[in-house]
Amino acid sequence: MVELLVVIAIIAVLASMVLAGTTILRNQQKKAAARSQMQGLSLALANYLSDYGVLGEQAVAAPTDFTDAPAEFLIARPLRSKRDPYLLTKANEITDAAGAMVHPREAKRIINPWGKPVQIIVTNAQSGPTTGFDHTHAIEIRSGRGDTSTSKDLVYSFDLDKDVWQWR
Repeated sequence: MVELLVVIAIIAVLASMVLAGTTILRNQQKKAAARSQMQGLSLALANYLSDYGVLGEQAVAAPTDFTDAPAEFLIARPLRSKRDPYLLTKANEITDAAGAMVHPREAKRIINPWGKPVQIIVTNAQSGPTTGFDHTHAIEIRSGRGDTSTSKDLVYSFDLDKDVWQWR
């Protein structure tokens, strides 16, 4: 009887070690997928800026905030205009403003591997958040895990001094 309890205890310890290892691997895989997604997003932003010179709508009375609906500009509007989107995504990576999965033509948000919205923050060195872009502005892409208060967001930002994207 004692031998059976020892065997069960050993099996339980081994199972917990395997479970912990797979959880770590799964989190590493999600982090790598988020980094890849953010690098693709930085290229899409560069292409968008090359075409329009501004993130969002500059000439509209009530501008749509690029931070709140990046997929609207990078995916939905080009598709509705019968053009190629700036960013290619999988169906589970885009949602509407409320968080429901939608057709790419209706996309508003880009979702990271943890199911949280990716944030694109454009800031002006003097006045804070803005939708426009020139050489006094900076772009930051944030992808948060949202699982614990100790987990850090992945941050990919444009360094204006070096004219290059970098991880922070």
